[in-house]
Amino acid sequence: MLQSTTIIAFDQHAATTVAAVLLPNQRTPALHSLTSDTLTIVRFVARVRGEGAVRCCYEAGSCGFELQRALTGHKVPCDVIAPPLIPRRAGDRVKTDRRDAGQLAILYRAGALTAIHIPTDQEEAARDLLRCREDVHADLLRARRGHVQALERSAVHRQSPRHRRLVSRPARPRTPLVGR
Repeated sequence: MLQSTTIIAFDQHAATTVAAVLLPNQRTPALHSLTSDTLTIVRFVARVRGEGAVRCCYEAGSCGFELQRALTGHKVPCDVIAPPLIPRRAGDRVKTDRRDAGQLAILYRAGALTAIHIPTDQEEAARDLLRCREDVHADLLRARRGHVQALERSAVHRQSPRHRRLVSRPARPRTPLVGR
């Protein structure tokens, strides 16, 4: 099935995207540099799609699932591939956008890649909320540790009368600096 389908693999970053187009009966993909806005990529896929059936894939990363949702919305099958599940040769540490996109297209056609579950908007919002909560919790612990260390440096021991006075004292309101 994939042998008669054009494969488009993307290596996407914030500013640029490299598209590797692997036509049926070809061994090496043609590489194209694009901007990373979704509209440009969808137009590019539509142009290639005019020549026959198309399937797309890209490596999961910091750009999220916007591209997958946009392509699926235009009735173009698109899989997102987990980076740890991409087979790599031992010692192959050279990573370039063009090389990654080309290799992704070849491996996708061969069926050597595993697609991941695409979270819904609600699942993604819940994940973002949990990450934010974890960040705030880590900041709180870091601030608490810093507070205790500052008290220890100034020879104020916890639970001493001086410490209780410092902690129970109401915080002074901060006034903004005027004229600066």
